[in-house]
Amino acid sequence: MTKIVDMDETTELRVDPERYDPEDDSNKTTIFVRAKLNEQWLSVDIADLDKESLLVWLRSRGGKSEWAEDTVGIMLGHGHLTNWRPDEGVRKDERQR
Repeated sequence: MTKIVDMDETTELRVDPERYDPEDDSNKTTIFVRAKLNEQWLSVDIADLDKESLLVWLRSRGGKSEWAEDTVGIMLGHGHLTNWRPDEGVRKDERQR
């Protein structure tokens, strides 16, 4: 499981070097953030963030929805970002319907 830290003004989001290609704009969200690639600050699409940084950014405004976080992670090719599973989000009396 990825260790999650709270995002504040000192948090440094990180770019996944294997995802970052400034010449390729396919599979991008057009949502840009400041993040570091090695020691250089860049403006990058959230699709270029590493898995941990993406989850930190998604929770940066105080929200937490593991279902939504996993959905975004899957859509961006990271897979599940949390340990949440669908059964945990459904009340027991609704599972039998």
